[in-house]
Amino acid sequence: MTRLVNGVARLLEASPGHRVAADLVAQLTRDLGAPVDLWLADHRQTRMVSLLTGEEALVDDSWIGRCFAGQVNIVEGRRSAVPVTTRGNRVGVLTVATADADTTDLAAASALLAQAISSIGTATSVYETTRRRQPMTVAAELQWALLPGQSYADDDVTLGALLEPAYSVAGDCYDWSRDETLLDVAVLDGTGRGVPAALAAALALGALRNARFTGASLADQAALADQAVYAQYGGDAFTSALLIQLDTVSGEVRVVDAGSPLLYRQREGRVERVELDPQLPLGMFEETLYVEQPVDIRPGDRVLVVSDGVHGVVLDGAQFGTTGMEQTLRDARLLAPAEVCRFVLRKLRTAWPDDGPGDDAVVVCFDWHPAKV
Repeated sequence: MTRLVNGVARLLEASPGHRVAADLVAQLTRDLGAPVDLWLADHRQTRMVSLLTGEEALVDDSWIGRCFAGQVNIVEGRRSAVPVTTRGNRVGVLTVATADADTTDLAAASALLAQAISSIGTATSVYETTRRRQPMTVAAELQWALLPGQSYADDDVTLGALLEPAYSVAGDCYDWSRDETLLDVAVLDGTGRGVPAALAAALALGALRNARFTGASLADQAALADQAVYAQYGGDAFTSALLIQLDTVSGEVRVVDAGSPLLYRQREGRVERVELDPQLPLGMFEETLYVEQPVDIRPGDRVLVVSDGVHGVVLDGAQFGTTGMEQTLRDARLLAPAEVCRFVLRKLRTAWPDDGPGDDAVVVCFDWHPAKV
């Protein structure tokens, strides 16, 4: 590693969590002889926000946004930018007011910073306060605390997810988990609004994780979550869910369809909805048994899961899930999964009223690109 990167590593190890980013920016400014800033993506991933000044830049209409969306180093005029990303988790962008900076060194430093911020999480309010563009409801606070992040990548899979309305969502959420051979993905669509809906969704998601971590099959995960929700609410509250388990080695895919989320598959430019056998939502009835369904997913395929707040939206006189989703995925075929999620929600915003969608909207997209094929 270069001297600059070594210095960054030592600083990140020594700085307290709430000072990590500010200390790094100050040190890089001294070392490079030019102002450096960290721009964090807001929860909707529509704006980049300066940690130093609070200034905002639109993701879809700024050079900083191009760096974030494209995940590429940019040199424009007398300024440079590199993504702040670790394991596919897109945190923000590091900028420096010079075109002479070594972007390779900057990229290495930004990756270390991304790891530091991701590991700190909510142990400090500094980064979370910067990301928020408006007050968040208690229900949304509960939901965001559950989520694993908004993007992830490794040699075999690349994944992105988004949730709207970002600051008042309740009832809908998503989850994923990666181990040596398996990728588990879940999209949950809860009933009701506000804190009660968020609590029911938290219970369902916690039960799914609890079952998954014991090695339970996908069907047993659904059954155990169903029992947990029913035991608490007696059928008065329930959660629709779509559970997917991909074996990244064998290619075997299992799905449990327990409600309203829809599954789409994109293969070599062709997009189609995957028809599944619907089963009862989690918690609707006592001791429901669930059946796994195999789904054909091949290397190079793209998978998209959307809640009814996406596929049920009426756009141009028709339900989006009926007429719009396939064309939207074709239009977004060259984008990375995280950008596909932004693309879908950006299109839907034209049909939403000024105060946001009438129902929560979840989009999860992942590509399977096994390293050993």
